[in-house]
Amino acid sequence: APYQVNGTWYIPTHEPDYNETGTASWYGRDFHGKSTANGELFDMNIVSAAHPTLPIPSLVEVTNLTNGRSMVVRVNDRGPFVSDRLIDLSARGAELLGYREQGSTQVRVRYIGPADPEPLVTNANLTAPGEEKKWTKPTSTPVQTPTTTRVAEQKPARPMKPTTVNTDDVASGLYVQAGAFSRRANAERALAQASGIGQAKIVETQTASGASLYRILIGPVENQAEANALAESVAGMGVSGAHVMASRN
Repeated sequence: APYQVNGTWYIPTHEPDYNETGTASWYGRDFHGKSTANGELFDMNIVSAAHPTLPIPSLVEVTNLTNGRSMVVRVNDRGPFVSDRLIDLSARGAELLGYREQGSTQVRVRYIGPADPEPLVTNANLTAPGEEKKWTKPTSTPVQTPTTTRVAEQKPARPMKPTTVNTDDVASGLYVQAGAFSRRANAERALAQASGIGQAKIVETQTASGASLYRILIGPVENQAEANALAESVAGMGVSGAHVMASRN
């Protein structure tokens, strides 16, 4: 429904072709723990966004035009209500896109589609304002290959072949799977946490029974050494079963 803020009327609209450039700002501690426009809780340490007219909740791709960083963000709030601002990201979102220190930057915002209505943040998982999550960024340092002992000799363990994903939504290359979920809402929670470690995305696949499975894939990366290092970093986030996958289209 249309609403008014500071004398200006805003009309929420479904715009499937929305693709705009403008200024992004961010908000944080002053709103931490307060209700968003759709009744969720705002957590400054979780990636989220506010937009004056796009549907909520919805998913958008935000690209920082200054440094080229890009990520998918869940819109669950209204704002910014300043004429020259296009979108407000949470403090964590601004940090990951590389503009938290300067306060604002030029971005491109592209609408992807509706998000799962289940809230990302509840009273049970709301963080403290200063409890920022710091992930270890992957490096290209190769991970030492584990060995198996056989009588008196040691041989390198036979490397596991990466799982192959065939989907039109994923470019060919090496990825790390950081989770697989039967519910998209759970995948979106994991996506919000994984955004700080690489280019994470949700990929929907079908199981043998025809049910949907939502995978969190991070990448692509250039080579096996980087993929191994990335998998190690993801495991360091507490993700059990993180492993390298190959996508071939």
